Order: sequence, then C-alpha cells, then structure tokens
Amino acid sequence: MAELYGRDPAFAAEMICSVLEDGDEFDMSYLLGQMINVLDKLWDKVPGLEFSLRGFYSKSDWLHWERKTFDGWYCVPDETGFAVYYQEGGHHEPGEHFLLEKDAIRCAIKSAFVKGWGQV
Repeated sequence: MAELYGRDPAFAAEMICSVLEDGDEFDMSYLLGQMINVLDKLWDKVPGLEFSLRGFYSKSDWLHWERKTFDGWYCVPDETGFAVYYQEGGHHEPGEHFLLEKDAIRCAIKSAFVKGWGQV
C-alpha cells in the first residue's frame, strides 16, 4: 500500500482525509503505518495535515503534542524547532531535534508505533 500511496499522493490524500473524518482509530493506525514513508508527499497535498494528525492522536496514551507528565512519546515545539523524545516516570530520554514540523511528526508517529503499538 505504501508503494501505491507513493505513486499516487492524491489518492493517499483522499484516503487520509476520509479516515480522519471517520475517526476510526484502527483504520487510522493502519493507514499511518502505511503512509509514514510517503508523509513528505502528503504534507503538501493535505491542507492542515499536521493539525489533523495532532488532533487524532491527542487522546493517545503513547503520543503527546504538549509537555505533560504522562509516559509516552512527545513531539513538542521548542525554541528552535521541534523536540521528539520518550518519557517514562517523569524522566525523558535524550531525543531528537527537528527544524521542520513534518520531520518531527514523522519521527514521533513512527516511534510511537514501534514502542507503543508494535507496528511499522
């Protein structure tokens, strides 16, 4: 599927918008697992994709978009871009820093899938 999405980003954009509208967590988790590798192409094709992704996962136990005290993966803005790190027991591991939001979101989602859901 990822190969198909890569060849036809317009179709991928339609799919992600459809799944985001439905709000089905299983479908979205599967779709993101397939699309993570073509996120760059989708970024320009789906207006507001970053807001939709943050909104969908805002209730997730594993991925957080604001600094909190919960365990899990974080993708938060900082002074010079975006920080992505894992936090457990109030202590966060050294993470990665990104200048571009799409790179940070890709890393955070991929990390959360691997650690949290065992996909990707």
